[in-house]
Amino acid sequence: MRNLFLATLYRFMYPVARLWWTVRAPVRIGVRGIVLDSAGRVLLVRHSYGSEGWGFSGGGPGRHERLADTIVREVREETGVRCQVEKLLGVYDSFHEGKSDHVALFVCRAAEGSQPRPASPEIVACGFYPLNDLPPQASQGTRRRLAELQAGDPAHWGMW
Repeated sequence: MRNLFLATLYRFMYPVARLWWTVRAPVRIGVRGIVLDSAGRVLLVRHSYGSEGWGFSGGGPGRHERLADTIVREVREETGVRCQVEKLLGVYDSFHEGKSDHVALFVCRAAEGSQPRPASPEIVACGFYPLNDLPPQASQGTRRRLAELQAGDPAHWGMW
């Protein structure tokens, strides 16, 4: 019951937050993670708010929290998956919806035997997917970042 209430609250508050970002335009930093399992599949989540589709797990750092520690915590809080950071893939900007977001994207390795499950009211579904068989609703940003990872280029930056 509590999770249903919180998921509903997220859906209601998201448009309010979008309005606030447009008016106030705060500068924010966040993280996202390309979390791969031992079979090379990628962990994707679907949020209870917004219209982005399937994407990477992530969020914002707490006070005095390292970005690499943030992604490990966020993945665990959202999906129950424990992971370890392997490298920073790039830093991206997003000015969508009136935001001024800057996102550090990490490549992570999931702990052996990890079974993702929605572990937060903000996540309605999650799972590991083969890189060549993503859900049709996977976001364009997610698809671009995975293509960059597969291309093997050393580092990336620019628009999400």
